[in-house]
Amino acid sequence: HAGRISEARQMVERALEVSRSQKEHGHEAWALFILAEIFRADGHSDSQVLAAFQAAENAATHCRMEPLRTRCRYGIARTYLHSNQIKLGNEILESAHTSFREMGMRYWAGKSTESDEIKICKTADSEP
Repeated sequence: HAGRISEARQMVERALEVSRSQKEHGHEAWALFILAEIFRADGHSDSQVLAAFQAAENAATHCRMEPLRTRCRYGIARTYLHSNQIKLGNEILESAHTSFREMGMRYWAGKSTESDEIKICKTADSEP
């Protein structure tokens, strides 16, 4: 597992280099997003994961890639929830869910409300 994550990270970092050298900003945004997901899967600190998702979100915003930007927001929300910043995580999650729904991204709209991690955090946030 760790070897595959390491290999994936190397490939994404190479894709990031190429996309930047070729000024392919859309590909750069995707590479940053995948790197953030790799960081999350590999157990990097919440601050590193958050910074990676925020960099991807900024790149997606610059390229007007709303579906990718919203996926980044979903990653940001999950990171805040993971770090016990429940209120902020839920606010961003609600925004991402609304955007997914408005764009007709039913799979992601469902995923943003159905995961056990999110249900647990929503329950914790609503307790007195």
